[in-house]
Amino acid sequence: MELPRDLSDRALENDALGINFLIAGYPRYKCPYVWLRTDHQQLIATAENQALEKDIPLRLESVDCWRQFDIRPWDVLVEVICTALSPQPENPFAIDYEYFDKITTEERVVSTGAMLEFLRRVYLRHYFFSDIVLADIKRLQHQHFRDINTLREFQQSTVFRDAVSAHTQY
Repeated sequence: MELPRDLSDRALENDALGINFLIAGYPRYKCPYVWLRTDHQQLIATAENQALEKDIPLRLESVDCWRQFDIRPWDVLVEVICTALSPQPENPFAIDYEYFDKITTEERVVSTGAMLEFLRRVYLRHYFFSDIVLADIKRLQHQHFRDINTLREFQQSTVFRDAVSAHTQY
């Protein structure tokens, strides 16, 4: 998926292919707000005589409950994604495994570690897709620890030790 080059409101409003939201949090209000930034008003339930105001945030259950319950930013994302897509995805946080194949082992260890922590938090929310998230966690853990072992083996190799000693001589 290619991101639009122009992220101005006018360009986003004219984007017929994508659905763009602005999600922002303001310390003054102590909760996030979400605005629809594309011309997809059919996603939002309004009364027949009511126009959707571009500058008024969307009414989302997760935002409405922010102060009363332990709502996290990913709860807002799940609601936005499931509202915007029809049919709703099996897993709003589906993993692009090809991305991990394209980066170096060192980058992959850091990225999979961070992703595992995020997925752990998502899994503990007990969403309708938690079983899929658990499968993703298992797959990423396998990749993560395999990469850690690869790095450990490289560090113990003579190639690594020779490179380090050559570097320290200068």
